[in-house]
Amino acid sequence: MKKFLLAIPVALLLVSQSAFAALPPLWQGVREIEAILKSEQLSEYFTSGEQIQEIKKEGNLYFMSSATSACIVEIIFLPPINCGPAKFKLEFKAAE
Repeated sequence: MKKFLLAIPVALLLVSQSAFAALPPLWQGVREIEAILKSEQLSEYFTSGEQIQEIKKEGNLYFMSSATSACIVEIIFLPPINCGPAKFKLEFKAAE
């Protein structure tokens, strides 16, 4: 009985830690693209009438383009403070 009671807190600890684990690469990428599309800085490079036609990723850089405009967004990962999805900030640059 004592072993069972000890197993419950251990199991809860393992389950709670997995809830704060890093995201798989697919979902981390989705999170990054969502942050880019929701950023107000995006409107500095694309007008509201433009349609983004391409999003390419190379390393920590996203290359975004429409028929007439383009920009580069760098994902800058912040040092981890605790467990969980990677924290990052965005740096927009004009495409050359």
